[in-house]
Amino acid sequence: MSVIITVRPSGRRSTSSRGPSGQGREREKRRGQTQTHGLGLPAPEPAHTPLRKIDEDVLPKVEELDSKMMVRSRPDSGIAVSTSSASYSSSELHKERDLDEPYITTSCQEMVEKVSKVLADQHNDLKSLVAAVTKGLNSPHSKAQALYCWLTSQRPEEFKDFRKKSNSPSRRVAGLKCERVDGYVKSSDYLPGNTVQTPKFLHSWVAIAMDGHFRLADPTYGALGDKFHREHYFATSPDELILSHFPKDKKWLLMNQPATIEVFEGTLKTWPAMFHFSIRPLNMKSVIRTYDGKLSITVLLQNVAVNPQLEYAGPGPEIDTDTLEEKIDHEIRDVDNAETYHVTLPQEGNYYFTVFAHVLEDGIDVPVFQYRIEYNDELL
Repeated sequence: MSVIITVRPSGRRSTSSRGPSGQGREREKRRGQTQTHGLGLPAPEPAHTPLRKIDEDVLPKVEELDSKMMVRSRPDSGIAVSTSSASYSSSELHKERDLDEPYITTSCQEMVEKVSKVLADQHNDLKSLVAAVTKGLNSPHSKAQALYCWLTSQRPEEFKDFRKKSNSPSRRVAGLKCERVDGYVKSSDYLPGNTVQTPKFLHSWVAIAMDGHFRLADPTYGALGDKFHREHYFATSPDELILSHFPKDKKWLLMNQPATIEVFEGTLKTWPAMFHFSIRPLNMKSVIRTYDGKLSITVLLQNVAVNPQLEYAGPGPEIDTDTLEEKIDHEIRDVDNAETYHVTLPQEGNYYFTVFAHVLEDGIDVPVFQYRIEYNDELL
């Protein structure tokens, strides 16, 4: 028998361990506007399985890949995701490996502990530094991971020095073919519904050739200070990176049906924790509009506690946080592994709705995704 529980949030998001809150009760369906749109996101797989060594002569060129691509459509979204030889899904990392290569699985944290002992000031040139970081490693994947983890473990000034030494759009590092990718990013101060097409959001990341494929990585964002960023931004699946990064040259989307910059700007803002916890918001649009102040937001999740936060951005009088928290009814449907937030907005204007995930072992909440909500009563 399905159990439906409604919980009214009891305070601002906590930074300490917490148990279930709210009193369970049967809930009647709320009348009003329910807005849900679909995009199911695949649960991420570990991105650290060793890959086969590349033969440079058979390395595919991105420009030649169009005829080799296949498309997997997500029926709940209308968005097609490439499964070509250029791009990949997380599950492809478990392909058959080269039997001549040792099978070693290393987590990002384990790799950081190993390579962080290499000090940049003990090396006079980039070649000797790279050799020290990749010492004892043979596979392209492990070399690339070691370099990425070393970069993300450095102090900001050392990171900048390394980038100056390697500031070239295309180069070979430790035998790895690397291409710099320039584009736009939804940075920490980006707000959903805004444009990224300004100098403020210009950014660069890298495509690395491994196992005959180009894989995407962003050591700058991987160095932002938490484990979710570090794990997420190495060998990131193109259909996940497209939610935060958009290249100027669309070949680096590594997808069969390239998205437009307008589609990119039209999707919600996400953080790496969304993929780590396999949290799936059903509405992937950046802006949700309501004309009566009522809407519902549904997420699919399992084995993780989440907490919504609503902020008012104007243009009317300021609304305090406690008042806004009382405007969210939290419905839990255990049979569906779904939670729905029924929101009643107190006045017209713009709001930001952010969902946080609770990290039990660290006793903190981290952001997962964010919408902008526009309440405009056209009947008035």
